[in-house]
Amino acid sequence: MRPVHPGCSVGYKDPDPKFTVAGTFGALVKDGKNSYILSNNHVLADQDRLPPGSPIFQPGLLDSGHTDSDQIAELTKAVALQVRDPNHVDCAIAKLMELSLASNEILFIGAPQGTADAQIDMTVHKFGRTSGYTVGRITGNKYRHRPALRRRTLNLCKPGIDRWPGRNIIRWAR
Repeated sequence: MRPVHPGCSVGYKDPDPKFTVAGTFGALVKDGKNSYILSNNHVLADQDRLPPGSPIFQPGLLDSGHTDSDQIAELTKAVALQVRDPNHVDCAIAKLMELSLASNEILFIGAPQGTADAQIDMTVHKFGRTSGYTVGRITGNKYRHRPALRRRTLNLCKPGIDRWPGRNIIRWAR
C-alpha cells in the first residue's frame, strides 16, 4: 500500500531469524525536517535489540512483505524498555526513506484534527493491524501491565482504555 497509512502493517527483519513479525504503524510524526513512523519499540526495534539504521518494511514480513522491495524506513530511535521499573511508553521511530511513502491519514478514521488532553469518558478511535477499527472510552489514568514479551517481562504504565489496554501509543478524539 502506497502511501502507507497509520493502522497498516509494518515490521523489521529478525536478524536471528527465529521470528517473522509485523505490528501497527501508529502515527506519522515530524521533527521539522524529517518524517517518521511512530510505533511500539517491540514493533520497530525488537525490544531494544536492533541498532539504528535497521530496515523497516511495509507490509511487515509476517503480512507478506518482501525485504527486496518493501523497505520504507530505517529505525532511528527507541525509548529503552526497563525490566524492573515501570515503562511509561513503549515506542520507537523510524525515518521514512521518502516523504511521499506515507500519509498521516489513519485507515478508516482520517487525518488527526488537532490534539486534546485525555479525559475520563472521552471516546477514542483507533485502527490496528490486528484489531482493525475500534472505538473505546478512556476509563482511567492508571494502568499497570506486565506483558511477557519474548524473553523478558516488562511493566507498562498506560492509561486504561476499554478493550485494548497497553496497545496504543497515540489516541485522537474524532
